[in-house]
Amino acid sequence: MLLIEVTSDSSVRSDHQHKALMYTSQIATLQEYLIIEQHHPMCTLHRRISDTQEWSTHWVKGVNATLELTSIDLNVTLRELYKHIRWIDGKAIEKLGSGFPPA
Repeated sequence: MLLIEVTSDSSVRSDHQHKALMYTSQIATLQEYLIIEQHHPMCTLHRRISDTQEWSTHWVKGVNATLELTSIDLNVTLRELYKHIRWIDGKAIEKLGSGFPPA
């Protein structure tokens, strides 16, 4: 199972701290928890290590970086993930449409 969150200004701290701990410790079927930053091309991916209760954390930064989601067998660049976002000085200023590629 994959759980995806997109941060907002009010949720960013909770997504990275409280929710990450809660989801990774309480959802037995969760394999990956992906946090997508709203204002910058960056994702944080928490991935379960095999069938253990241990987790690894991967940071994917920059529009040319590739995000690998093993739980759904998908590789996508952040450029594709954020393709409908307008940027000024490296910060997102407007969401123009769904940035996630079609299945």
